[in-house]
This record gives sequence, C-alpha cells and structure tokens, in this order.
Amino acid sequence: VSLPGNKHLVALDFQPVLPINNDDESSANLFPEQYSHLESKLLAIHRKYQKGSDEATEPLLAWGGDIPPQALRWFSPYALWTRLSDENAIQTVSTTVWDAYREYVD
Repeated sequence: VSLPGNKHLVALDFQPVLPINNDDESSANLFPEQYSHLESKLLAIHRKYQKGSDEATEPLLAWGGDIPPQALRWFSPYALWTRLSDENAIQTVSTTVWDAYREYVD
C-alpha cells in the first residue's frame, strides 16, 4: 500500500486458513506433515528477509512493527512485513521486495 508522503506498507504472506494456536506446542506446525517442506521454505524466506542471516547482519527488510492483535489471525508467523518511507522506498520495492515475492511464489 502506498500512502502520501512517500510512505509504503508492505506485507507478503500466505493467508492462514486454519486458526494458529500459539499456546499449544503440539500445533507448532502450520501445515500437515505432508506439506512440511512448504513451511520450511517459508521459514527460510522469513529468516533471510526479516531476521538477517545472523545476529550481526541487518535484515534485508526491516520489521514493520507489531501487527495489531485484531489483525494477527490474518498473518502467519512467517509474514514479511515492513514500512518504507525513505527516498529509496520504490527502489526497495522493485528489488528486495520483488525478489522476496519471487522466492515466495516459486
């Protein structure tokens, strides 16, 4: 979403169709076992773009801040979520966000 003043909100995620119960450790996986490779892929993409490759490395996309509690049900733990507001915002969307999107749908 592009907003006035060169501000942009970017969210890239699949929309969970089942409720995510973060309190129950037995439901730690979002996908049935036969699709666990998809969850592993999403985790790797999230780590690459939101976490940085290690603690000394900056993430490729800065964390956009906490998602409001009323909206959490629409986002998975692997959501890529950022706010862009600098002069390089459009360049970041056309490079880094586009690369993340391509990995996501591959």
